[in-house]
Amino acid sequence: MGITLLEIMPSADFAGRFGWGYDGVNLYAPTRLYGNPDDFRHFVDRAHAVGLGVILDVVYNHVGPIGNYLKGFSLDYFTDRYKNRLGEAINFDGKNSGPVREFYVSNAGYWVSEFHLDGLRLDATQSIIDRPPKHIVAEIAKTGEEECRRTFHCDRCRKRTPGRQAHSTDR
Repeated sequence: MGITLLEIMPSADFAGRFGWGYDGVNLYAPTRLYGNPDDFRHFVDRAHAVGLGVILDVVYNHVGPIGNYLKGFSLDYFTDRYKNRLGEAINFDGKNSGPVREFYVSNAGYWVSEFHLDGLRLDATQSIIDRPPKHIVAEIAKTGEEECRRTFHCDRCRKRTPGRQAHSTDR
């Protein structure tokens, strides 16, 4: 068939029984609807075993309206300086945005390293408003590639890391 890559719908857990994943609120928790985290790892590993790459759709332009407790940790996660038709705009470039940026950049690295993903597809990047010299999307891309190379789990990164030898935990 010529298929070489699977794109998985957003899998951050969300409130409710059903959903497409675009209203995730627990950004570091794979949704229980697909099984437990080890089930997701096994799925990705099996896809790789048959020669398929796997990318995950992630939503970094908003979080779901129900079950979102980020404001309980800090009011700095969101900003009212920008409008976002999908929910509150994420504070990537305002006052105290450093930890917010770190949260999302680390989340990208988490999905790649923990679940052996080959990449991420960012949803609605036009709604990710960020004005510093280095856009948050560029930081996320760099972190994803670094994690892929560090964990040495995909052929693309193996080829781009000359002299790196596989070890017992590598596939």
